[in-house]
Amino acid sequence: MKFTILIIVCLFFSVGLTKAQNQHLREIELLNYLVCTVEENALVDSRLISWKSLGYNSFSKINPINFNLGLNQGEEKRMDFQSLFHQDQILRINEVLESELPLEIDSEILYCNAKLNYAKSIVPKKTIYSYSFPIVINGKDQELYGLILGGETFELNYELKLKLYVKRKDSWELIYEELLGFS
Repeated sequence: MKFTILIIVCLFFSVGLTKAQNQHLREIELLNYLVCTVEENALVDSRLISWKSLGYNSFSKINPINFNLGLNQGEEKRMDFQSLFHQDQILRINEVLESELPLEIDSEILYCNAKLNYAKSIVPKKTIYSYSFPIVINGKDQELYGLILGGETFELNYELKLKLYVKRKDSWELIYEELLGFS
């Protein structure tokens, strides 16, 4: 009897561990997609943007009101992230935002030879992309979504955007972006 209980506990533990490993692999996959598809002459900041330091510590803070798909200039569409996720998925997003997320890209997880920028300042005549740790979660429609903050710096110009990607076969497709700040 004790042996059977031990096996059941081990199975539950391994299933939970497998889910956590799969979640981490999906987050790494999105980060790899973003880093490996930047322009050839661009750099990627080795530091990750902190969701918390920008005040995005809950789902209600990242749930946008409007966005523009860019299909027709000036045409605005309404999107509510709550329509994409069930309450338990929203709670999972909150858990991720409240947790301690990595603040640096581990070069060993990258599939490509990305040019990570370890400098703490701008690099003349180079675009530097920066990303937050991605939040990857299945939606109500069983699609796999990835939420991420993306920054783009060129000399003194900076833009910060909230981006939503959806997994498409072997790639990710940007389906939403909202400009959060610029200089």
